[in-house]
Amino acid sequence: MSYFLKHVISSAIKYGFIKRQDRRLLKEFSEKYKPFNAPPIFNSALFYPSAGLDLIIPLILGLPYCRDFYFYEWEPKFYIDDIEKIHCFFPTLNGITVIKTDQFDWIVENEKRLISFKHNSIERTIHWVHKDNKDFLTRNVNLAFYFHRGDSYGEGGSGQFWDSDLLPELMKKVPNDYRCLFVTDGEPRGLLESVKEKAHEFKIHENMGRYYFGILPSQLQYSCINN
Repeated sequence: MSYFLKHVISSAIKYGFIKRQDRRLLKEFSEKYKPFNAPPIFNSALFYPSAGLDLIIPLILGLPYCRDFYFYEWEPKFYIDDIEKIHCFFPTLNGITVIKTDQFDWIVENEKRLISFKHNSIERTIHWVHKDNKDFLTRNVNLAFYFHRGDSYGEGGSGQFWDSDLLPELMKKVPNDYRCLFVTDGEPRGLLESVKEKAHEFKIHENMGRYYFGILPSQLQYSCINN
């Protein structure tokens, strides 16, 4: 990890926008998966269900692969003050230029907030959506990155099994000629076994949970694996 990025991460930790252990997560992932030389194609998207304010790390990981970033959070009222501030970190990431509007950086549009920026001369958009996570399945996008952590079945969680029951539905958003990367903690209920078998498992500390990252197959690839 470059000195420049280390400085950004330290600042984001200080203000509580990322987890301290994310330093190692970034290092492990970047060593395992190298970005494409080609820019991300039209309609390429990142999806993070029940994201809260956990925007920075998925953004860093997804920039080489995605033009649109969909962060779903059903209860925006708990985060409004912080979401208006968090965009101050975007310009500190190498190559990002926030596209200003006449009034505010974040545009409020029905049940979501939007902010657009350029990275490596390509316009990208963050969609902070206040709907049921399953709304993403109706979006006309090509899934290029799936990020998921901190979710649960109990109070405060979505109660949805994205890494197991819903994962085959999510795979329908992955084109057959795509390499869709993922990072997840497998909660709740664990990661779909056929995907887990091919995933890289990473445990930050002995007394903490684990992450899985790898390549999410398309629906066709998944069918071939299971036939």
